Amino acid sequence: MIPAKFLKKYDNIVFELDGVIASNRHYITCAALSVYEMCNSDKYYGKSALDYTSVFNNQKQITDLLFCNGKFVDLLYECGIDNMRDCAYVLLAGILGLGERRDFSNICNYFRYINLHTSDIFDHCAILLGRAFPRKKCGRFEDMWNTLNQCFTEWLFGDELYEMFFDGPPSVHGKLPLIANDQLYHSLINTKDVFSSLKSSGFRISIVTQRPRSEVEPSFARWKFNEIFTKDDIITLDDILDSHHKANLNMPNSPDPYCFARAAIGAEYADENFFAGNYSDKFSRTIIVSASPVSLFIAKELGADFAAIASDPSNKSLKDMFRQLESDYVLDSMLDLIIQPKN
Repeated sequence: MIPAKFLKKYDNIVFELDGVIASNRHYITCAALSVYEMCNSDKYYGKSALDYTSVFNNQKQITDLLFCNGKFVDLLYECGIDNMRDCAYVLLAGILGLGERRDFSNICNYFRYINLHTSDIFDHCAILLGRAFPRKKCGRFEDMWNTLNQCFTEWLFGDELYEMFFDGPPSVHGKLPLIANDQLYHSLINTKDVFSSLKSSGFRISIVTQRPRSEVEPSFARWKFNEIFTKDDIITLDDILDSHHKANLNMPNSPDPYCFARAAIGAEYADENFFAGNYSDKFSRTIIVSASPVSLFIAKELGADFAAIASDPSNKSLKDMFRQLESDYVLDSMLDLIIQPKN
């Protein structure tokens, strides 16, 4: 297999993990179960103890109910929010802040009606939750968000893996690991064929993700990605938060331009140069491969090209949306990056 012809103008290929390499289905489930727990457990804002085994066994029904069969996730995706922890935060604000615990389509319709985007939605959620809980800090990365994040992490890892990775017990017991459901979009052989073909042809390839490093390491070890990528080739949420903290900057939105920039130009380029905007022409030979419209705007901001992956290749409206947004390429999958050479 050899690289597709359109790649000859690039040196760097940056892959976004979710939606391109791996499915985020279990992350959506994790978000739903976290919100369900926060709203129904007497440990938080519910009235009774939860049977965690029952919740786990009914994960699909709970996820479909809370996220309106995916419609709410799609709406937030269009608004620039594709981190499932943030999706959970917005849903929680809708349930607790608006007091809507029965018809969750009303929450979806509410956020569609107010028509806000990214940071404005987070600010609005903080207001909704602050009105309902005036004594709590309800903003993003504040107390209520952190509690929700803890629930999310415990559902993701389950009891045993949580203690293994975090050197301490979870706040509640009885959860099985959703991270075990982390799946590649394509077979491991085909996925690694793409990476190996590109790397052996001289491309610098890297992966960016909004997940913390602790959450990708188990799956990456299972898939043996360490045979292809070094630690510096994989940019995670930890790297993003650490860089912003050192530069005394506010917590970033998701996704953040820094992760793509660091993946493309490497650690040898100082962070302060990037945050000062000193990156003219640094990305002219970089292509970002992603399924997120927000990442497309980031590519334009950086001066990189963009290959949109239609996570559902049969969805013509999704492809049309990327074309309307002037994506440089619209592909069915990451497999389109390599071709069979002609004899």
